[in-house]
Amino acid sequence: MKPVATNVEIGLRNEKTGYIGQDFHLNADIKAVTKIDEVSIEIRQRDGIWVFKQTWNEYKGLRNTNVHKHFYIPTDAPAGAAAFLLRVSDANGSLLEMQTPFTIREK
Repeated sequence: MKPVATNVEIGLRNEKTGYIGQDFHLNADIKAVTKIDEVSIEIRQRDGIWVFKQTWNEYKGLRNTNVHKHFYIPTDAPAGAAAFLLRVSDANGSLLEMQTPFTIREK
């Protein structure tokens, strides 16, 4: 059985929008049948030319947790349509991949 993410909030007020060079908010409640191995995100332009990845290992070994992170959208991010992918893997090798349409905008 895969990990589960609930109460997912991608961007402030769940706007699913990130602003180049600005702080970005992610929140999710994660539950795994076994222990969490890794939590990561990927923001990818639809043409695949630009990709941003972020991994958090501090959740390793937990079974249930709240992921509340703030990070910056890189200044080299091009404005436009993108995909936001939340990944959670567990100790059994099960993988949750939750993909959401996402927009990158200039300040």
